[in-house]
Amino acid sequence: MYAFKASGINKSYGSKKVLIDFSISLEQGLIHALIGPNGAGKTTFVKGLLNLIAIDSGEITIFDQNWKNEKTHKQIAFIPEKFNFYSYYTPETTVKFLCQMHGVKPELIKSKLGEALEKFDLNKIKNQKISTISKGQLQRIALSYIYICGPDFIILDEPFSGLDPIGMKELKDFLVDLRNSGKTVFINSHMLSEVEKISDEITIINEGKAVISGKLSEITKQKNLEEYFYQTIKDNKGK
Repeated sequence: MYAFKASGINKSYGSKKVLIDFSISLEQGLIHALIGPNGAGKTTFVKGLLNLIAIDSGEITIFDQNWKNEKTHKQIAFIPEKFNFYSYYTPETTVKFLCQMHGVKPELIKSKLGEALEKFDLNKIKNQKISTISKGQLQRIALSYIYICGPDFIILDEPFSGLDPIGMKELKDFLVDLRNSGKTVFINSHMLSEVEKISDEITIINEGKAVISGKLSEITKQKNLEEYFYQTIKDNKGK
């Protein structure tokens, strides 16, 4: 089964075409990275996939259901680039609230909350206001929530942005663990070196169009991802 399929997606803001007949699909149990230059349409597609913005035309299914079906979104967790919450909440109360909103049973939250905070090194700051903590710590809150609620499909928008090397390593290890447990991970990123280390598949988007999509091992047989990406974007500029 596919985690999602998107075909013929078009989106414009006024006269500016942001997505042009864009198509992409992702089988369950894989890590797939959507990569492209700034302004290529990556974040717009993610917002469309999550039904946060209206697309102009095209079709999307999530687990073979229409993407506007509320039930499908119960199977999804989304971590935006700038994860934040009410400033007066603490890491502990934020994780609890997010899990409750996702429909996690209270007894499961209670049994796994301490374990999650420990795993993501949040115990020392669990009672601080989140307005006082770093971006890396904010992201650990989101990961703690995912760890507890166990969604089938995880979407991350620029997850490596602003993280230090330790944070990047911890995030990559967690995403690989999710994939190995049968979860599906979709990453929107421009950090090629990090994406290359963990992805099974990639799609390159440029000027709103899907330039190439496929298995990373096949795409990078002759060149590393950075070299392949650079040449691909250069060759397709303005087409």
